[in-house]
Amino acid sequence: MSVIPWGLPLYRPEGVEQADHVIDEHNRTHGCWSRQCLVARALKEIVEEAQNDRLYESRMTPGQREAIDMILTKISRIVCGNPHHPDHVLDIIGYARLFQRSSE
Repeated sequence: MSVIPWGLPLYRPEGVEQADHVIDEHNRTHGCWSRQCLVARALKEIVEEAQNDRLYESRMTPGQREAIDMILTKISRIVCGNPHHPDHVLDIIGYARLFQRSSE
């Protein structure tokens, strides 16, 4: 078995099985990965287009821009997955708070 420099094995069957379990669970809460990606990218492209205006772009910090990106990802998960999953809203609140802290 190959090992990457910091000592973790490159392949461990139990790690792959665990990842598959997480993916299956996320499909239930976040929706189909490919569909959710399409919705997330469409939302992000709208924001990116708006950010092409230099005046708008210069008003947001990198932290604020990343928070917006993550909020849009969370919105896509609500739209494509289980809208009643409590983590979606909690995550959005958390990223909104990070957005706020990035502007302080």
